Amino acid sequence: MLSYPLNEKTPIYGKKYAFQIKEERQIRKKDTCNTFTLSFSNHSGTHIDAPRHCFNNGRCLEQYDINELIFNRPHILNLRKGKNELITGDDLKGISKCDILLIRTGFYKLRGLNEYIFHNPGFSAQAANFIREKCPWIKAIGIDTISISGYQNRPEGRQAHRILLTNSGYPGKPLLLIEDMDLSAGSLSLKKVFVVPLYVKKIDSAPCTVIGEF
Repeated sequence: MLSYPLNEKTPIYGKKYAFQIKEERQIRKKDTCNTFTLSFSNHSGTHIDAPRHCFNNGRCLEQYDINELIFNRPHILNLRKGKNELITGDDLKGISKCDILLIRTGFYKLRGLNEYIFHNPGFSAQAANFIREKCPWIKAIGIDTISISGYQNRPEGRQAHRILLTNSGYPGKPLLLIEDMDLSAGSLSLKKVFVVPLYVKKIDSAPCTVIGEF
């Protein structure tokens, strides 16, 4: 599994819109069944951003065919990054030809701490531009930080989002972005990645289950 389960302790970018679970009906209270109400942002936990996230005319998640969410040539890039560091184009030179690029910064080790939420490494606009210009075969990027947008570098992160999600100005199609991934699997050989988003119409992003075939 390359995604985290959702719960009340799920870290949320900027600590907004905390995930909540409310008990509605409980067998232990003599109800006939167990039911729950869930309340959460669509950018909670391991989630996938579609172009709609930054562009009103961008594709929504439900417009993607299941085959566009199965990746047969994954590549894990071990790229150690610390607090507030930005990923640059130089960091990405020489990556193999792949359909999904998974960036393991090692920052997942701080998940559960405030540093993970407020001091995460992120993408520079230059790195996003490098991906679009030099690697048009990449269909998706995944990262082991809460967002590709560093919280302390939000303007840069917003620009990186727009570059990666835009439908114009670059060869290749807009990318999908998977944030807050569990990439702690070490040196295991990853052969295939399946991404299964929550199936909701008209939204820009959704929590997703990411399964790796090793």
